[in-house]
Amino acid sequence: MLEASPLDDGWQLRHEGGTLPAVVPGCVHTDLLAAGVIPDPFLGRAETEVAWVGRREWTYETRLPAVRSGHEQSDLVFEGLDTVAEITLNGQLLGRVRNMHRAYRFDVTGLSGPLTVRFVSAYAEAEAVRGKLGERPGAYPEPYQYLRKMACSFGWDWGPTLVTAGIWRPVRMERWSTARLARVRPLVTVEGGVGVVELRVDVERTRVEAGLVLEARVGGTAGARRGDGHARRRAGGGTGRRPVVAPGLR
Repeated sequence: MLEASPLDDGWQLRHEGGTLPAVVPGCVHTDLLAAGVIPDPFLGRAETEVAWVGRREWTYETRLPAVRSGHEQSDLVFEGLDTVAEITLNGQLLGRVRNMHRAYRFDVTGLSGPLTVRFVSAYAEAEAVRGKLGERPGAYPEPYQYLRKMACSFGWDWGPTLVTAGIWRPVRMERWSTARLARVRPLVTVEGGVGVVELRVDVERTRVEAGLVLEARVGGTAGARRGDGHARRRAGGGTGRRPVVAPGLR
């Protein structure tokens, strides 16, 4: 059984040698606005007055408490970080990330202490990538094409240029034992009027080498008729293939 608990309270944003309360999920612009540091960028010419925000590094801080748990592994899970960041726990580097559009997971079993997420300026990173790759086609002057970051952060014809940073999606702790489904990808097709469901499953295990069984059930409806498939196999990761009758197909 997986035990999940949110880690969205107690975050602080470093600014000018001090800290400001930070809302997670969120971004530096909303935290600075809430603290009265910047004006509302959607009013008047304030968009240009807050342009400096995108050219600074920003650091989020909190504390990961020590928790007694009966589980074998504890993971720190970030569902989204915007964008280029370094994550440390109690001074130990957990990892570096540079993609706003994916989640990240770090093994923090037995660890606790100060948790820091330091974001590099998106402009600085984009210029560094430009220096390595050379010029790349772009629709307008901002360097959106060099980062895995939402392009409209750099402005668009319908919106302002607000190059932000932050922990933009939820953070949580996950504690689990034996194994977990890390990824499930169903591939569905029809062969000769028969529906075929192929499951590609990645299984992550702890250090305990216990026997595992993966069970999958597939059901569908066509009018008043129903076809069901059931597959059961020993699991260590891999692919399962199970034909399922699909009524009414021609």
